[in-house]
This record gives sequence, C-alpha cells and structure tokens, in this order.
Amino acid sequence: MNIEAYNLDSLRKLVRNLQDENKRLKELLDKADVAYESENVFEEKIETIEEYDSDQGGRIQSKYITEELANRFFAMFWGRMDVYAKRGTKGGYFPQCDNRWNNRICPKQRGEKVNCEACEHRRWTELKPKKIIEHLLGYREDGADVLGHL
Repeated sequence: MNIEAYNLDSLRKLVRNLQDENKRLKELLDKADVAYESENVFEEKIETIEEYDSDQGGRIQSKYITEELANRFFAMFWGRMDVYAKRGTKGGYFPQCDNRWNNRICPKQRGEKVNCEACEHRRWTELKPKKIIEHLLGYREDGADVLGHL
C-alpha cells in the first residue's frame, strides 16, 4: 500500500476502519480472556516528546507535484497534446473523447460497434497538466488515472 497516494479523506477513512477493527479484535480478546498490552497514544503530551518539531508545518508542501513539474515530466516523452489514452479496467489503452459518455452523440453508448477513429462525432480530449498530475500521483487503486500517449 502506497500511503502517499492517498488523499486526506481516504486516510481518515482508513484510520477509522483500523480503529473499528482494533476495537472488535480487543473485544474478541476480552471474551477469550486473553491479556494484551493496552496503550493510548493520545495520553502522552506532545510537548514531552523529544522528536517533536514545533515547525512541522513549515516543511510540508500542500502540492508536491506542481503543474511545472508535470509539464517537465511530459516533455521527456514524445507524444501528442491534442489527445491521450487512458488505461481500461481490463488493461489496454483507449483514446479519450469528449463525447464518449454522451448517450445522444456517442454510438458506443447506444451499443453500436464503432471505432472511435471512424466516428463522425469524435472530439479528442486534450491532455492537460491536471491529468498528468493525477497520473503521477496515482490516487486511483483501480488504475483509472493511468495514462498512455499516442
């Protein structure tokens, strides 16, 4: 598990889930009359901890992959900016179209077997730095933010 790839909300959810699991496991140990060491990490005051750095926030960057960094990363690869491909759930990469999820325009939404290259309503999605940043951060566990270039 890459904890850096999680955002704050998902980390909070993870902590709540672990706290619930810990509580359930302690209840099972109590029922089985099994002794265990109990520690409350919030009892010790932070001022008494030697490793405490009073200026912790000074070195934390809110966004460690900037738009400039994403553009520099993209510059290392030869590819088009007017279209990009995204990884599908079963593997493979598919060019992104602005009309893909519009059921009035996209023939694929109506169940028709049409190649995007031949579609008259095709409007390729432009690759923006935001998408490159999402790709580099890799927040999605299903890999839906993984990009390929054309």
